Order: sequence, then structure tokens, then C-alpha cells
Amino acid sequence: MNTKGDVSGGGNAMAAAAKQQQQMEQMERKQQQKEAYEEARQTLLHNALDQNALARYNSILMTKPEYAQKLEPFIIRAGQSGQQISDAQFKQLLEQFSQQAKPKSSKVNFQRRRVDSDDDDDDF
Repeated sequence: MNTKGDVSGGGNAMAAAAKQQQQMEQMERKQQQKEAYEEARQTLLHNALDQNALARYNSILMTKPEYAQKLEPFIIRAGQSGQQISDAQFKQLLEQFSQQAKPKSSKVNFQRRRVDSDDDDDDF
């Protein structure tokens, strides 16, 4: 009882399955690329920082991740150029960043509403 509709329906199902398989493979490739990038990044960070500086960086990473993300490009560049950053150099780098990152003082003014009441003779 194979009809023309049954055959084309099977073809659509096979095409959908093939497309789904391609999407899964593409997702796996992206995941592998992401893992490879992360591994290379970690290797550069470990090579660029000495043991004490790495411990300090990890502490910053846990407490202020946004701050660590700003430091990371400088550390990675040092690792790519073959330099190793000592703890003292890392402290200097932190001081430079903290001076740049100091927020400008902001002032908040509160303006209270003044409500004019028609009835000044409130009965208490």
C-alpha cells in the first residue's frame, strides 16, 4: 500500500533527521571549539602568572569576576609574549587598574514634593 504521499512523507522525515543530525554535529563542534579556547586561555593564564600572582588572580576572579575580566587581556598578552608576571608586578597592575576604575564621585539630590493643602486647619 505504498502511495505517492507515503513515499514523500518518508523523504521529508529523512531530510528532517539529516538536518537535525547536522545541527547536533555543529553544536558539538562549537562546544569543542569553546573547550579548546578555554583550555588555551587557562594555559596562558597559568604560564603568565607565578604561583602567588595566580592565587591572587583566582581570589579576584571569585570575588569580583568583572574586574578579573578586565585584567585578563593584559595577563594573556604577557603569556603570549613569554613573560611571567610576579606577584609584585601583579599588585602594580592591580593598582593601575584600581586608579583607572575609581568611579567619579556622584551626588544625589533629593527633591521633596511640596504639597499645598487647601485645608490648613486640620482637626487633630
